[in-house]
Amino acid sequence: MNFIQKLIFNGEIPYFNVLKNILRFVPFLWILILLYPKYYVEIWDLGWYCLLFIVFSRPLSDVLPKLGILKKFVALRKEIWIISWIFIVAHWLWFFLASKISVFTGLSSGDYYNLTNLFGWGMIGMYIGIILTITSNKFSKKLLGRNWKRLQRFTYLFFIFWAIHIAFFDPEKILPLLMVVGLWAVLWILAWKRVVLLK
Repeated sequence: MNFIQKLIFNGEIPYFNVLKNILRFVPFLWILILLYPKYYVEIWDLGWYCLLFIVFSRPLSDVLPKLGILKKFVALRKEIWIISWIFIVAHWLWFFLASKISVFTGLSSGDYYNLTNLFGWGMIGMYIGIILTITSNKFSKKLLGRNWKRLQRFTYLFFIFWAIHIAFFDPEKILPLLMVVGLWAVLWILAWKRVVLLK
């Protein structure tokens, strides 16, 4: 079995533990938004792509268990989640700072919770993200027991809320977003029904 086969089917990623440790330092790159503020949308994009990695890795791994590399991707979800969350928060905070709006004003204003615009979906998504982040640890897992896994499924709700947020911000992305969310929904249903491909 050659290197590529071992990588894909056995999930033998060279220096995997080193990679996992490196990913723990990536969230500190949020400081780039202070050095290059005009790229705050790109910072958001990085957070969004990390979020896609998170929501797709689990159902893909369940549906395609023969591909061992997907199991390794699932094992990275915690680190990737922190990266995604930090970058999205950096984008969110910089929006208020760039708009010269107090964060506290934004949090207390009803206008930013209106679901008829992008702010409402983004703001509620932020609260979901806060809950997910503060419970992403062993203590919460032990405290919540079986409910911990149920709570972590709110990651998918977080994903949907931010997809809607993007759609409001850029209507031209509605079709691609529908395709992404639709593909995720199909994979999630297949995984839920325990359908296995590539046996």
